[in-house]
Amino acid sequence: MATNIDQNVLIDAVLSKIYCFSVNHKNAPLSLIGKLQVTDVEKEIHLLKERLRAKELVILQTCNRFEVYCYVNDENNDVKSIIKDYLTQLAGYNIEKYVNIIRGREAIEHLFRVAAGLESLVIGEWEIIDQVREALKISGRANSVGKVLSTIFKKAVSVGASVRKNEKGMIGVPEIAVEFANKFFGGLDGKRIMIVGTGKAALAIIKTINSFKIKRLIIAGRSIEKVNKLAMANNGYGILLADVIGMLKDVDVVFIAISGKYFTLQIDHDNIPLIIDISIPSAVLQIDQTGSGKVFTLKTLENQIQQNVDAHWIQSTEFIIKETMISLDKFLIKIAVDDFISKLMTYIENMRKDAVSYALRKLKNGGDTENIIDAMSRSLVKRSMQPIIEGILSLAYKEDGSALQLLKYLNNNIKN
Repeated sequence: MATNIDQNVLIDAVLSKIYCFSVNHKNAPLSLIGKLQVTDVEKEIHLLKERLRAKELVILQTCNRFEVYCYVNDENNDVKSIIKDYLTQLAGYNIEKYVNIIRGREAIEHLFRVAAGLESLVIGEWEIIDQVREALKISGRANSVGKVLSTIFKKAVSVGASVRKNEKGMIGVPEIAVEFANKFFGGLDGKRIMIVGTGKAALAIIKTINSFKIKRLIIAGRSIEKVNKLAMANNGYGILLADVIGMLKDVDVVFIAISGKYFTLQIDHDNIPLIIDISIPSAVLQIDQTGSGKVFTLKTLENQIQQNVDAHWIQSTEFIIKETMISLDKFLIKIAVDDFISKLMTYIENMRKDAVSYALRKLKNGGDTENIIDAMSRSLVKRSMQPIIEGILSLAYKEDGSALQLLKYLNNNIKN
């Protein structure tokens, strides 16, 4: 949709109030992103929205990013410093150099790229769509989204789903971890495997290794009931996290898919199985100090991950995002007009209250009812319309085309 200068002014009025603050795997260490993760997202949204005095706010957190999207008020000039202070508080130290501040159209496009998987550690991975959708859902429960961020996030999810309709050969981090182990051994058939964790990543690993004829499966977690249930469903054996170290000698490969916040593994000898740690922050300590060459993390798997990128898919995805951005212009114009109407109605309502208050005082003093109501209504109309009339006249004197078109429209449509 092509826009002229006047429409761009309206669009920019909305875009200038949209921000994204991003700490992600491209601009920050994964260990820092792990520190930023919050448990009670709704509570954090309430606190941050109040501090910002923002109209709308969404927190998007994944293992590879922590992002705050907000739609702020016109008068809020401290949004950058408030968000930076908030992120520093979460991390425990000043992380300003790791915070990427994106505003307006670029912020929306960034979200679309995130939902499409273009900004993921594994390009095109599926999990991010559900995470974007969940972020919007949580913000909805917290009553922190309105027409702007709700529409933008829904379009982002739509973009993410659209670009994957014809997706081929794109897999996630858990699948790549299993593929790496398979290549490392020349096959996983007959191998003894331990999986540390019971979350989505761990479940994806279990699903992937089911295609192999493994000799033994051990699943470790924080809850013995949960690991036993999961192990039983997959012909495995369940243990607690405290028992992992003692079982290393009995397995060939260990997949760690649990945050380093909850579990750490100390590597202090050479006689260890292949260890692939895809958790954030990393759960393995003293990586590679033994020189065993058997410990791999997301960082050390980076080359393997990048091999999963399809250039044609990226090009077509970027085209879809571009087309979606163009289609947003009509929506942004409507938001700008709605904001103006809302301000106008608030202004008129305040005038009405003042006029009613004035009339009541006069009536209490025994004034003539008809004259008081007539004077009140005249004052209300004059005061409420004055700034609008002055604005139109000012533009008309300058021969502003938009003002002249408005006057022509009013002249043709207002009946005497």
